[in-house]
This record gives sequence, C-alpha cells and structure tokens, in this order.
Amino acid sequence: MRIIIYTFSMILMLSLSLSCKKKAADVNQNYVGYWSGYDSDKDYSLSIESNSKAVYETFNGEVSVSVKGKAKINGGTMKIFTKKFSIDQEPLQDSQDPSKFTMVLNGVPYEREF
Repeated sequence: MRIIIYTFSMILMLSLSLSCKKKAADVNQNYVGYWSGYDSDKDYSLSIESNSKAVYETFNGEVSVSVKGKAKINGGTMKIFTKKFSIDQEPLQDSQDPSKFTMVLNGVPYEREF
C-alpha cells in the first residue's frame, strides 16, 4: 500500500511541477525598441532589446522609478521583473508611416522611437 501511495504522490508532484513551468513566449520583434508614453500624471519609457532584456521607467516630475529585467509575454500580459502590464493593443504599424508603431499598455498609449 505504501508503494502505491508513494508512486501516486510522485506522479502528482511531477505533473504539478511540469504544469507550473509554462514558458512565456519570446518577445515578438515588433516589441523591440525604445517606447515612450505619457498620461496626465506621468511620463513612461520602455526599452526592449532583441534578447528580451528590458528597462521600464516612470517619472512624475519629482520621482523616477525604474524596473529592469527580462520581458516576458504570456497571452495578453507582459511582465518585466515584478511589473505586470496588460497589453491593451499589441504593437501596430501605422499604414501611413511604416516606420511608426504604437501600442497600449495598462491604458497608456506608447509610440516606438528610433
């Protein structure tokens, strides 16, 4: 009986550990670049490299906050270290100006700069 319980426990632990290790998608190349956005309270900047390294910064005129880490995209969410973003609009190329991309994260519009 112990062997059955032990075997069942090991299978359960193995399946739980494998299900928790879902790999987030690599960053789509449309996300790569330097992005800037603003709302009524803050200015935002986001830099994403082709190797998924990212830096996110906010500035409200007095205080600057910076988060660095690997950008991970999973469904409609992007995460950089501990900062989570809702992807309201994925990067979209402007039909009039192909060099211009816009996206919306957490309700804030961003424009990619070169």
